[in-house]
Amino acid sequence: MASSHFFVFKRDLIADMVDCEGADEPKVKALEQLKIEYEELQVSYNKMATEFEETVKELEEKKHEIKTFSADLCKCNIKIKNYSKDLDEKDNKLGKLLT
Repeated sequence: MASSHFFVFKRDLIADMVDCEGADEPKVKALEQLKIEYEELQVSYNKMATEFEETVKELEEKKHEIKTFSADLCKCNIKIKNYSKDLDEKDNKLGKLLT
């Protein structure tokens, strides 16, 4: 959304510069200053877009790590249930032997 504002601004700025041929010096200086500000905003936007893409990539990696960790937890849970089942069976056998 912000990038579309930048592009509209640039388009309007170029149109103004074309219209100002033969215009007074203050208008030309103001347009040159706007052009500089636009270029700075574009650099800032590109930097933020790059940071955003890097953040998305990091989040995707974290998502994969979480899925892997979740799978490992499920495996551990299954092992615990099996171990608990084995303990119950051994407890039942011991109980029968003691009675």
